[in-house]
Amino acid sequence: MGDIQTASNIDAFGGTRIYEAWVSHELPAERGVVKAGIVDLNSEFDPQETAALFMNSAHGIGSEFSHTGLGGPSIYPTPALGLTLLDKPAEGWSLRGGIFDGVAGDPNHPRRFAIKLSARDGALLIGQAERRFGDALRVEGGAYLYTARFDSLDDFTPVGAPRKHDGDGGIYGLIEGKIRPGGEGGEGGLNGWLRAGSANDDINRIADYFGGGLVYTGIVPGRPKDEAGLAIARAGFGSPAREAAEVTGSSLHRAETTLEATYRVAFRDWLTLQPDVQYVVHPDGLPNVRNALVIGVRLVLTTTR
Repeated sequence: MGDIQTASNIDAFGGTRIYEAWVSHELPAERGVVKAGIVDLNSEFDPQETAALFMNSAHGIGSEFSHTGLGGPSIYPTPALGLTLLDKPAEGWSLRGGIFDGVAGDPNHPRRFAIKLSARDGALLIGQAERRFGDALRVEGGAYLYTARFDSLDDFTPVGAPRKHDGDGGIYGLIEGKIRPGGEGGEGGLNGWLRAGSANDDINRIADYFGGGLVYTGIVPGRPKDEAGLAIARAGFGSPAREAAEVTGSSLHRAETTLEATYRVAFRDWLTLQPDVQYVVHPDGLPNVRNALVIGVRLVLTTTR
């Protein structure tokens, strides 16, 4: 379909690799945790809890963040070495910080398992603050910075090396919570979220992102664990990226927007079936790529020991 946000969040290159391998240590008085090793950044930073129902990758980590760096940050399917710190200074508050390898895996050979630290690759620094108001509301905000140098998108010099930028960074924020409580016991009901983010448009094609949606648990009487959801994900392309496309004789729409509707049927605690429909407007922003209708279904079997 040619989209940039990726309609399936389990879509990945083939190959076998160590996904995560880390050690952690709890701080005194259960104040926080230190973790070190191969770490999936998205397991701790920029999570969208309500959005976890949806299949589009943008609802796992924001599109403007997932397309930074060389091949993306330390996220699925290629996490990198990292060191993270979680601190809980007060009731309801969480502060997180992390430093990760600036290049996850080997972008030139994505099927390989590779760990290589170098000054040229630099590091990815990230910080995040979160405030929870019980089960009713969660607010988070974060910022990140790559220390390496990156090529400029708007360098149209026909000869010589492209102009470089020192560092690449961005910010993001999220609010999510319960809009309408469920039935007896308070389970289920209507939840929603909104997320926005911005990245350096001199370096990154996706300069800004906006996403949000609604999830209703137990919307069908007698089926308290079924989930129905509607979501939108908009990845905006910056002016430098659009100007670069014009120089090559092409053009670029301002954004790619994906609408998604899904319903997860919980037959048992260990068995779910989830039909899903997505409509992608201006895939990858390219004028010669038609809008795409995506129809899929996911079957999930879960075993525990």
